[in-house]
Amino acid sequence: MKIMEDVVRQITMTRLLRLRDVEIFLLRDGYCGDLISFMVLVDYRRPSSLEDYPYLKGIEEELNFSRANYIKVIFISDKLLSNDSQDEIITLAGGLLENKDNCHWNCDFRVLSPTEIEQILESRKYFLRFFERLLESNGLGIKLNIEDDRFIFLSQD
Repeated sequence: MKIMEDVVRQITMTRLLRLRDVEIFLLRDGYCGDLISFMVLVDYRRPSSLEDYPYLKGIEEELNFSRANYIKVIFISDKLLSNDSQDEIITLAGGLLENKDNCHWNCDFRVLSPTEIEQILESRKYFLRFFERLLESNGLGIKLNIEDDRFIFLSQD
């Protein structure tokens, strides 16, 4: 009898930034492999609403929809990810968020040029400026004026 071996893709998660309301991870294919995506977790610390889920308008009722908290996950990569890759990394986010009682969360995917991804990876100043603008464009005015010496700690706030 032949045993079938499942091929499991190993994804390495490296936390790049941890604040009270934001965490940013780098997802790679294997240890030190190719970049898959950045994963940005944004805790809005407010009730969720249908405005957070525009694709559900007309399907769900606003009165029964809300939960006590809303978290958004933004995946940023240098290419459009396949549906299988998207499902795989959404599962990683779910592992961090599924146990949050009375909390809604959803995901958004964005694609940047390889040059911009490289700049984010090579310069902490560019990294902080890019993600500060991203947070601002998503309704969170968090300033990322973080000194280099804060990155030796588990949390940078």
